[in-house]
Amino acid sequence: MDSGHVLLTDRHDGRDHPNHREKVWTSGPVTIPDEDRRLISLARQRIVDTPIEECFDGVTRLLRISLRVPCAFVSFIDDQYLWFKAPGGVKDFLKAVEDVPCFARDQSFCSFTLYANDIVRIPDTLLLEPFCYHPAVAGPPYCRSYWGCPLISTDGYRLGTVCVLDYEPRYFTDEEQDMLRTFTQVVRRELDRRTLQRMMARLAHLGELILNAPIDESINEGLRIIVEELNTDYVEVLYEMDPCEKCVPCVNCQSHHNYRVAYVFGHCPCSPGYTFSDCHAYNVSQTVTTVMQNGEMKPDHENMLKPLQGTHASEHHDEENIAYSGVIGSTISLLAKPIRAGKFIIRSVCEKKRTFTQREVTVFNSVVHSIVSRLDRQILEETMQREKQKVTELLLSTLPQEIVDRLSTKNEMIEDKFETVTVMFADIVGFTEISSRFPAVFVVSMLNELFSAMDLMCEKHKLEKIKTIGDAYMAASGVPHVRPPLEQARSVVNMALETIEFINDYSTKNSEKLQIRIGIHTGGPVVAGVIGQKKFCYDVRLR
Repeated sequence: MDSGHVLLTDRHDGRDHPNHREKVWTSGPVTIPDEDRRLISLARQRIVDTPIEECFDGVTRLLRISLRVPCAFVSFIDDQYLWFKAPGGVKDFLKAVEDVPCFARDQSFCSFTLYANDIVRIPDTLLLEPFCYHPAVAGPPYCRSYWGCPLISTDGYRLGTVCVLDYEPRYFTDEEQDMLRTFTQVVRRELDRRTLQRMMARLAHLGELILNAPIDESINEGLRIIVEELNTDYVEVLYEMDPCEKCVPCVNCQSHHNYRVAYVFGHCPCSPGYTFSDCHAYNVSQTVTTVMQNGEMKPDHENMLKPLQGTHASEHHDEENIAYSGVIGSTISLLAKPIRAGKFIIRSVCEKKRTFTQREVTVFNSVVHSIVSRLDRQILEETMQREKQKVTELLLSTLPQEIVDRLSTKNEMIEDKFETVTVMFADIVGFTEISSRFPAVFVVSMLNELFSAMDLMCEKHKLEKIKTIGDAYMAASGVPHVRPPLEQARSVVNMALETIEFINDYSTKNSEKLQIRIGIHTGGPVVAGVIGQKKFCYDVRLR
């Protein structure tokens, strides 16, 4: 107990002591270190100003029976009030508790218990200041004994108390005091169970939000959650740039690898696009932080980033299962996690020295996992889109766009009727004799050059290439898109003239003189379509 609390051993009944009416009750300290975060932790419990619950009321009943006291209660303390959660027997002490389930914090013994590290023992309230001056001791209900145990959460925050009261002085044995501690642990475990249940539900909900939003919104939402849940100043995503021999190596780590800021949320001094060297990025694979010394960043081996408990790597040394925490210099606290073998780093930064709790680490890891899952899905979607585009481009090299679209949506035979179509058929004169005089590789190369040029002409004049057979090239106008007959004929004739011009230029540039025959016909009706299930070919046939 505080040394300022004086035992009043010279009297047995404070109500008759002459000094008793001259002194007044003074409460314990109003605040404790990190009071803001304590209140946040208490608010997350969602337990203040809620109805009495059987699980807590059962604890106080057992306490009253086990310790043979008329009153036992579980309380939670915010910035102003002490809230009774299980006021077993308290209504006999405070008649209004059923209507007003709280008590002014500065009027409660528990304001002292909240700051204690173990049980606060007051066997006789009349023998200890300032408790002997309390209205509930000096007057009804004349409380003579108080024993209270602080209720401390897993994260280390003081949420409330578990206490017993009696009308008579009481001295509890060590075994009875252990019983009070045990019941306090029962209450704490119940709070932990509820916290875990709520946290898992919330993380599942947050994971769904992150996974279902567009990629940029998903990452920003995840970073926002980290800043709010961890109460840090900012969080950022760094990605490793490709090493470059021309890059100036870092003076500290001699690495050509650099990290660039991809996303930030919060009051971050670095904007997206800012580049760090390995050690400036606090490369968690090397677990080295840096400090400013004489104007230069130097490795800080005394404050190395260390793996947090509960996030150990597997036997395969999977670093992505590890979160790292450390202090940079003397003021900045850092929580970081590598992704994809250090290709990415997500780090949450608090510009003051602090320790991250296990709950905060769990939230951080869970949100990072959701962000990584969203990135993986984005990569998968982009990969699938690229592969689909490759397949589409391959189909478009043999089929018209309209036919490809129809094949993608319907599994049926395609046969379309056209009343008028203009067809061009071209072949090389004397091709059999030419192919006998030259190697096959030369002949194939020559045909590839000719037909590639004609493919470009088809696109230029909006003709549809139908097929090639040996040295013959067939194209049509009016399929699959209907065009007026005159427009069909004009486009085909223009392509034919351009083809003849190309052949003449080819013959001039090469020793082999080529001639080409071209036939053009406008007529109909015709049927154009795709038949079969494999190796599709779009063809035109007279009805």
